[in-house]
Amino acid sequence: MSEVSAEQRQSEPVDETQVIQYLQEHPDVLMKNPGVFGALVIPHQSGAAVSLVERQLKLLREENQALKLKIDELVTIARENEELNQRFHRLALELMNTDQLHDVLAMVQDQVQTFFYTDFVCFRFLPEISVGSSAMIPLYHTRDLGLLCLGSVSPNRFGLSKGTIFLQQLGELVSNRLKNLLQAA
Repeated sequence: MSEVSAEQRQSEPVDETQVIQYLQEHPDVLMKNPGVFGALVIPHQSGAAVSLVERQLKLLREENQALKLKIDELVTIARENEELNQRFHRLALELMNTDQLHDVLAMVQDQVQTFFYTDFVCFRFLPEISVGSSAMIPLYHTRDLGLLCLGSVSPNRFGLSKGTIFLQQLGELVSNRLKNLLQAA
């Protein structure tokens, strides 16, 4: 007797009596597979009208799917923030070990461009002017020092929907390191 391959078995129609018998012998199979159980559509006998139960189930499934998508989006954002936090920490450690102004400026420019996926980074030291923006990070300590400017060719990189906490922290970190170096220069 020859063996039947999995492909051959899948192409053959399944006998309903076998499915029923399997479910009777394994009553917990749907509980072990909640995705299959949740996807089952069991019509409620209500004639031509759509039953309230069916309508509620459909709405709950749609809401459940939307929540799953939102959770996936939040997990992605959390992963990106964790990665950014690790990069930020490495930058802080490197800043603490850099003693020359030109080295700090070059390192910050290189690291920020890499860490924040920006296309342009530059410093501008200005007279005492207060400036604040998500893409233009104020550098200050007891007075305004200038700006750390970030730019990207992507129009959405620094949009209003993006958070600014890492940009604010970057400004504080670089400002704190530069204040002593600028006073010594």
